[in-house]
Order: sequence, then structure tokens, then C-alpha cells
Amino acid sequence: MLPDVVDAILNDGEPDFPFFFCWANHDWTLAWQGKPEVTTWKQEYDESRVDDHFFWLLEAFNDGRYFKIGESPVVAIYDPEAIPAILTVLGRWRELACQSGHSGLVILGIAHSASPRPTSEVGIDAWVQAAGPALNTISTWHRILPELMTPGRMWRFLRYRDYHIGSHRLSSLLKKSRADLSTLQVPLAISSWNNVGRRHRRAWYFVSDSDEFESSLRDACADAPTIHSSDGARRLVAINAWNEWGESMTVEPSHEHGDAMLSAMHRVLG
Repeated sequence: MLPDVVDAILNDGEPDFPFFFCWANHDWTLAWQGKPEVTTWKQEYDESRVDDHFFWLLEAFNDGRYFKIGESPVVAIYDPEAIPAILTVLGRWRELACQSGHSGLVILGIAHSASPRPTSEVGIDAWVQAAGPALNTISTWHRILPELMTPGRMWRFLRYRDYHIGSHRLSSLLKKSRADLSTLQVPLAISSWNNVGRRHRRAWYFVSDSDEFESSLRDACADAPTIHSSDGARRLVAINAWNEWGESMTVEPSHEHGDAMLSAMHRVLG
């Protein structure tokens, strides 16, 4: 049985636009309260339920709105390398997809490392870029020094212990991270970001207006690879995020931006 919210989406036919799932296969912790070491729900794996997991997804795969490349549904996994016997598991999912009337599956993984393994070793079709590896290239002193340039900034640094980064610099770091990678990766554009409330110390924040977001999205589109299924191909980019309000990453209409972020997307994507 699918969760109530997914049940409602499938049964009501609303909202009427394409979607696909990403499996957040990680431990749930109190990171939002600044306590990432406290685990509230541990992710565990049961090899005997590989088929059950696929058939849980199949109802959504069969929905006309579910995003596909050709006739292959797209599904993402937050951390595919954490799954035991990942090649066997994903091979079985692809087999079941074909048996269920689809041409296969397109499987994406989130790239949390600056040097993720080749996709063939993990059994996925492409990685999706994450911001973490790019941000981790900034040394501690490069994070701190810009905040010590003026008394006002020094006061803010000492009070909040967070780090500001310009959106143009982040876009440049993301672009360089993509250029340095040898394996297939879907590029990332980020609307804004503020994880001070979540991380407290060693947090990041930046504020992006619609023009900066448009520039970042154009850079991502220029680097977008073509992802192939057995019977189709699409160029993909990732945007973080439609409404991740917990970390201020939003492109949906808001009091602050109106529909400016969506207008920027329209200018880039048509």
C-alpha cells in the first residue's frame, strides 16, 4: 500500500504534471535540531523484499504522468552505494520493469562524493550533482576570511558561526566540479540556500535573485548530458528546489520573489 499522500496523487490525478520518485535511503536523524549524531529511524535493507520494493513503485510507474525516458520510468536513489549487492538489486528491478510492460528503468544516484564511482560499477545510468562536493573544495580560511573584513561582518560571524558564499561563486564551483568529473552527471542549479538553522556551525547560506538563478540554470543546461534509455533520450538538469523551505531553496511563487524564479526558468527552458 502506498502512503496516503502518494495514494492521493495517483487516485485524484492531481497535480497534473510529470513527477518521479527519489528514494531517500538514509538514516533519519535530528540534524534539523543540530544533532546529526542522533538517529531516530535507521535505514535497513532486506534482500528478500527486493521484488516487493519494485512492485511498491510499479503503481506509480504505470501512472500516465510518471516521468519516463522513452517507455522507461526514471527513479533516483539518494545513496545507491549504501545498498548491499546493488548491482543485483538494480538488475532485478530492470528485469521486473521489462516484465511489467516498460522498456526498462532509468536509475539515477545522488553524487555525494567529488569522485563518485563509474556508473557501471553502481548499476545506475547517471549521477545527479550535489552541492556538497563543490562546497567542500573551499578551505576553512577561505570560508572565514571574507567574514573578517569589516567589524559588522566580524560581529555577524562571531554571533552566527555561519559562512556566506556568493551565488556566482557557487555556480562557478559547481561548473568546475562538473568539468573535473569523468563519469556521467546531471548538472545542478540552486535557487538559494540557508542551512544555518540545520547545521548551526559550519553552515552555508547564499541568496540568489531571479537573474542569478537564471544564469546558474543556463550554465547547468549548457553542461546537461543526454541520458539514454533503450528507446529514448532526454537531456536532464536538476534544480534544488521547488519548495525546500527548510533550507530556503525555492522556485515556486512566493511573497519575496513572486513568480520571478519561474519566469527565469521559462526564459531558459521555454
